[in-house]
Amino acid sequence: YPWRRALMLAENGEGLIFGISENTQRKRIFQFSRPAYSKYVWLVTRSDAQFKYNSLADLKGKSIGIINGFDYGDKFNQQKNVLFTVEADTNSATSRFNKLIKRRMDAMVISARTDDPKSLEKNIKRRLMRDLRDSVPEKELAIAVLRKPLFKDQLHFAVRIDKDDGLIKKIDAAIIKGRKLGLLDTDAQKLM
Repeated sequence: YPWRRALMLAENGEGLIFGISENTQRKRIFQFSRPAYSKYVWLVTRSDAQFKYNSLADLKGKSIGIINGFDYGDKFNQQKNVLFTVEADTNSATSRFNKLIKRRMDAMVISARTDDPKSLEKNIKRRLMRDLRDSVPEKELAIAVLRKPLFKDQLHFAVRIDKDDGLIKKIDAAIIKGRKLGLLDTDAQKLM
């Protein structure tokens, strides 16, 4: 299912969801597993429009492209359309990059497993060259990944609280076992 529909179904108690972040509102609805893995959430800009990012205060007055229905944490949610504006869009990276390149936003949010902004930047540029080379001149495809991530997101399994009949405990046991065996990301465990 598309993310928004999967989230709605899980909120209605129609199954388990995977890859979900915790936030205050969701904790009222869901029973969460231990973190299953983590991702870094980065800000991407045009190369000619980079800015220094150390905290949300640095986004003041900026327009930030986000994926509609995704969560970027309580602090980000409290400041969106207050400190900065958001351009909510589909999960289509090509569409979002096109808006960034055409200056319809100052930066866009992208998540990745890597903690290395330079390697992410290289991968994004390669993708842009492949996906947009016919519609956008190459010189305009210059982007930059800001050097500090917006945050590190821990992702979980979750089920509606009243529908958890021990499933989350079983998933937690499997996550613990998988980490001990070296089969799962230990990075998410460090953040607990």
